[in-house]
Amino acid sequence: MAKLDEILKAINPNLPAKTYFCNGMWRTAGPGKNAGMEVSIGGDDSAFQEMARLYNSKQFTDVVKKCLSQIESAPEWLTPRLFCGLGYLALGDTAKAKEMLKDFDSRTGPAYEAEPCDKMSTFLHASLQLAPAK
Repeated sequence: MAKLDEILKAINPNLPAKTYFCNGMWRTAGPGKNAGMEVSIGGDDSAFQEMARLYNSKQFTDVVKKCLSQIESAPEWLTPRLFCGLGYLALGDTAKAKEMLKDFDSRTGPAYEAEPCDKMSTFLHASLQLAPAK
């Protein structure tokens, strides 16, 4: 079904677009059953809070496990890539940290320019000595 959804999305540009925010909340906007434009907001920040708790308590291996799980379950949400970058950096794996940050940079947008994502991204860029994406 996931493959079918992917194909249908590619051929139907009128499907509502889902946009994630830094904390895991999301918004969909687009045509609905009964209106030309419907907007809905959903999600929760529990996964974000858990990754932050693990990072702040220096449980870096668990941060990486949690963020990889989130990347798999919600690939459109980009914040887990920042947490993975922070976790890998703390574990000394700068190659994987850079990979996560580059993936984040290649897909990010205005929804991630607010705190704390902007600070996380700035810290990772400085720590890994990578120029921020423009």
